Amino acid sequence: MKNYFTISILLIILTTIACGKDNEPEINDSIQMGYHDDSFIYHKYASPISPIMVWDSLNLHAIGEATIHLQTNNGTVDIVFTLSLLNPDSIHLINSVSPEPYPYLYLKWLADFDPVAEYETVYVGQGGSAKVFSIKPLDYMATIDNSSTYTSRLSENRSLRLWEVPPSDSGPQGLTNGPWHNLASIKYIGFNNNGKLGWIKIDNTNQLQPKIISWAIRN
Repeated sequence: MKNYFTISILLIILTTIACGKDNEPEINDSIQMGYHDDSFIYHKYASPISPIMVWDSLNLHAIGEATIHLQTNNGTVDIVFTLSLLNPDSIHLINSVSPEPYPYLYLKWLADFDPVAEYETVYVGQGGSAKVFSIKPLDYMATIDNSSTYTSRLSENRSLRLWEVPPSDSGPQGLTNGPWHNLASIKYIGFNNNGKLGWIKIDNTNQLQPKIISWAIRN
């Protein structure tokens, strides 16, 4: 009888622990770049999209945008890639334009989108230094999780560079052109959307014509 009572108590304890685990929310706290299954919302473009460039009247400077309409369970999030280019055949006209244009590729977003970032330390004079953040290029199957460095933990800015080539007399001393500059390969942007992790696949083989291939986000 004593053994029966002891076994009954153990069964009650084990059942309580199991029920407690069943009630705990499932946490999908890591994903790999390029991977998707039925637990993801996934979209691949029939033809990769690129910024549509519009040149100025001098045929010197062009600006273009490509927008991703990221579909999530909470609605649509617009992610905008902004590309700036200079025409080398018209570079002699650059002094006639103010402010001086320069090439760059930036990522902009409105809300609920936190891309994985990296930084470099630059010197700003009088012994001071500052951190300059950029979108981090990630390799296929690289892992991100909730502890990755997201822009929401850095500042309120909703715009970050992939690469840029500013005029030589501007910007902090020692600042590079960014991690995507001359990165002639396919890379990924990792992101966090309200706790849901995802990725964007970018073909940067030709940095003057980046191509957005596909994206996925945990459902």
